[in-house]
Amino acid sequence: MAAVPEAALTTCVATWPSRSTRLPRMLDRIVAEPYDTEAWAFVLQETAQQPQPEHFRPIFGRFVALFPTAAGGWRQYIEAELRVGQLNAAENLFGDCLVQCPELELWRCYLRFVQNNKQASRVEVLQAHELLLEQVGADIDAGPLWSEYIALLCEDAEDHSAQSGQVEQHAEERARRLGACLERSRHCGLPREERLWLWPPTEGGSVSLSGWDTAAARPGPLPRGQLPPSNNQVQEVRRVYHKALSQPVARLEVLYQEYETWENGINPVGHRYNPSPSPSQSPTLSPSQSPSPSLSFSPSPTPSPTPSPTPSPTPTSPSP
Repeated sequence: MAAVPEAALTTCVATWPSRSTRLPRMLDRIVAEPYDTEAWAFVLQETAQQPQPEHFRPIFGRFVALFPTAAGGWRQYIEAELRVGQLNAAENLFGDCLVQCPELELWRCYLRFVQNNKQASRVEVLQAHELLLEQVGADIDAGPLWSEYIALLCEDAEDHSAQSGQVEQHAEERARRLGACLERSRHCGLPREERLWLWPPTEGGSVSLSGWDTAAARPGPLPRGQLPPSNNQVQEVRRVYHKALSQPVARLEVLYQEYETWENGINPVGHRYNPSPSPSQSPTLSPSQSPSPSLSFSPSPTPSPTPSPTPSPTPTSPSP
């Protein structure tokens, strides 16, 4: 429904089933001064309580036409549409306001809409997080959103590695157990050709040579998530962590602790995010890094010239 002019707001409000006694006075103020934000705040609060779209759409439509970058009004408008189940209308409103209103709470509302109402796939949820962080990732309260996005990336990497790496893991496990079987057969005095015939195990999972540890040679089920994520996935998670740690968000130390925990799980001696030291911090060398005395050159101090003693005056004898 198109936005109505200020003069027609009173007619729209007259169809409401219930309204405050202060509402007509506030509408008169808006008709006299369309940019009266105090009056609009009261009118929007009353409008958000209306149960029918034909009751609240004209008022919200006029407000966002006057204040196209007012994220709070857009959010109230969208929430009113969602309360009455108008998902398509809410999605259209998101398309009208998100880019021009980089406000954190409005983007949180969009993220909840994607997760709860659209029944989006995992890829769409990740894309929604990426778009959100691109627009409002530098907000001071965006730290939990970075953590949530990184957690989704880690879960996605774990799922992918558990599916795509299952065959590779099974082959590595069989090769390891084959090596163990060959090593055990060496002590039984069998030639190498006969040892190779002992692999693979029989259908029951045991090896046909008595005295072997059949449990160690049995290819059992592969545990989930045992393989580490692929290198590309690790690099992507690390890149997002580094980008998050460069944002001016509150409680950054919590995000850094999460990053340290993740890095220790991937590679305890691997990459670390080390912020560049300030100019006031001078680098220090450990004893093992100190330069060798044989390779260092220190010029000898130049001796300062010593002043020559001033000759004392020769005493003259008195004349006779």
